[in-house]
Amino acid sequence: MQIGEPDIISVVVELGKTLPRFPGGRVDYHSATAAPVLSAAVRFEKKLLLLKRSSQVHYYKGRWNVVAGYLDEPVALHKKVFAELHEELGVRQEQVRQLTYVNPIIYNDTDVGVRWTIFPTLLDLREFPVLKLNEEHTEYRWVLPDEISQFSLVPPLSEMLATFL
Repeated sequence: MQIGEPDIISVVVELGKTLPRFPGGRVDYHSATAAPVLSAAVRFEKKLLLLKRSSQVHYYKGRWNVVAGYLDEPVALHKKVFAELHEELGVRQEQVRQLTYVNPIIYNDTDVGVRWTIFPTLLDLREFPVLKLNEEHTEYRWVLPDEISQFSLVPPLSEMLATFL
């Protein structure tokens, strides 16, 4: 179900009260047992973009994901989504036709010991992008929704994507 933009600022402030910070003030969630993250699916026409996570990331190395990032500073969700989109793919806000939000997902991953609060978004692009992957990803694939099950996804990505399709 589509919703308005969630207010993440109070979540970041509350969770960040007892955690260390990076220089510049961002919350460091690397040793946390609970963390808020954004999960931004990118779509052009009928295809979704999947990104293979590199060995440079902390969790889920080698698994397929969408654009994602910690919500580690008290800014509006749309600003963080567009920042991650540019950082991970080189795609600019002007290339996005529509940004859609759905309800957050709570996922307790006992394998890694983290309770994720996931803020899912869907970005529909105006034009086919030229992608510039950063060090977080090694490759990408544009896939149709019925092809998603062929990939080893980060949890609970398949459930999240189902909310948009």
